[in-house]
Amino acid sequence: MQNNRLVGHDRLTTLLIVASLLAFLLIHDYDGKGPMPLLMWSVIFVVAAPFSDKIPFFLLLISWFSLWWVVFKPSLQKNWLLVLACLIPQWAGLLWTYNRYEKFGNIWPITSVNSQFWIPASFFTACSLLTIYKIFDNNIIRNEASNSKKSAKANHINN
Repeated sequence: MQNNRLVGHDRLTTLLIVASLLAFLLIHDYDGKGPMPLLMWSVIFVVAAPFSDKIPFFLLLISWFSLWWVVFKPSLQKNWLLVLACLIPQWAGLLWTYNRYEKFGNIWPITSVNSQFWIPASFFTACSLLTIYKIFDNNIIRNEASNSKKSAKANHINN
């Protein structure tokens, strides 16, 4: 039976998770009055929006807080939950970008307001995708190591 739990991350994976969480904190969106962090928009939607609009933002907040839990207790998180917690903010960022496009018609002009969205969002995307890569890379290395131990044990028993 194969265990799907992490024994613990290496330092680089933990640093990538922290960098992606902090980058997500820096993503700001402009509503016409002033830029506000995307995380704050999520809290506002969870509190004040209709129930059908609350669900994606509630998932976003849960995944953001669960990634902080992974930083402090890496041995308690399953791999697929960690990947899911990395992908939900990505999905929310894409949804937010689509909504910006619907609202403003153009999402690309480089202004100080748009740079508060695009620079942290691209850094967040890079860090979270590298985190997912490191998770799968560590699993492949662990699986190869356990398979080589099993084959060495089987060869020892056969001889």
